[in-house]
Amino acid sequence: MKSNKSPDKPAAQTSGTVDIFRAQETLGSFLSLFSPPKVLQVQDLPQLLFGIVDEVSRVTGAQRGTLYLVDHKEGLLTSYIAQGLATEEITLPIGSGAAGHVARTGELHNCPDAYQCPFFDQGSDARTGFRTRSMLSAPIRNQEDLIIGVIQLVNKQPSFTADDQSFVKTFASYVAVSIENAQLYKEREKTFKSAIKMITSAIDKRDPATAGHSTRVSRLCSVLAQELGLSDTGRTVIEYAALLHDIGKIGVPDAVLLKPGKLDDDEYTVIKQHAVHTKEILHKMHWPREWMDIPVIAAMHHERLDGSGYPKKHKAAEMPLIARILALVDTYDALVAIDRPYRRALSHGKVIEYLGQEVEKGLYDTDAYQALKGLDLSHLKSIYGERILAE
Repeated sequence: MKSNKSPDKPAAQTSGTVDIFRAQETLGSFLSLFSPPKVLQVQDLPQLLFGIVDEVSRVTGAQRGTLYLVDHKEGLLTSYIAQGLATEEITLPIGSGAAGHVARTGELHNCPDAYQCPFFDQGSDARTGFRTRSMLSAPIRNQEDLIIGVIQLVNKQPSFTADDQSFVKTFASYVAVSIENAQLYKEREKTFKSAIKMITSAIDKRDPATAGHSTRVSRLCSVLAQELGLSDTGRTVIEYAALLHDIGKIGVPDAVLLKPGKLDDDEYTVIKQHAVHTKEILHKMHWPREWMDIPVIAAMHHERLDGSGYPKKHKAAEMPLIARILALVDTYDALVAIDRPYRRALSHGKVIEYLGQEVEKGLYDTDAYQALKGLDLSHLKSIYGERILAE
């Protein structure tokens, strides 16, 4: 009678295969919680890495896990994910503590008793009140074999095993890819934001009387978006749409844009075209799929819910919440801004009163208005300074 038992494999081969399969299976089950675009769009990396560290801790039986990033230029390690710690950030010199030792030597370190480890900083427990017992620290290397981070697990009972070591090493390779993607994304984001700020600065130079308007509107829109529970994508869309909403003024002649007095009817018709120009200009930019509404949203900043705005006379049903917030905040800032050539600034209280009347007429969104009205003045003070507190 034949046995159904598979032939024995060499121990080393079996152990290595099992470790790799175990890591892939665990990571795969975790990543299945996210849609593929979320995994690839690395702005969600903090959430992703926290989940990975949490999962590694669970699989190995560790009580806590920390992921450090290495800054070779500054010679420092900074915690990117620190499970269960009240402090938001831990910073260590390379070579200091067990994690710093691993970052310097590139060697995995498994210590059954942390207090017997010559590299362990016992002062860290004294500062946090935590008691470290067993500890496993592994380097995270990129494709060029440069150490870019350290993953550290603590307090498995009775201690971490050789299987845990192999598992964590395999897992670290996945983390390395995510970190590299995150750093690339951040660099691109910084470049993109700097380009937008350069454009905004150019607009300010063109019309000094309204200098800073777009930046203030963007900051206040972001605050209200947070208050109203917009998604991360929604907050990014309104931040950029607000920064760029007046870019169309580039297409307005100086004789109209810089006129100090009141515009006549023909001039007002010309100035209203800046919203159309904004949409046209922004449509020529390449936007990621989730930001493709930015040109349309930015061009809606003078629309009103009752259809009395411009340039398209959109009504409420055609204006998403993001556009409604922008329309309200654009008006608010124009009214509280430092004295313009054609009008003196109003106090916060008077503007809120005025906007309340406009909401009752159906021009502005009620939820956006209530969020602005109920906003803690500290938010406004950070944008407008002490003068916003004056009545």
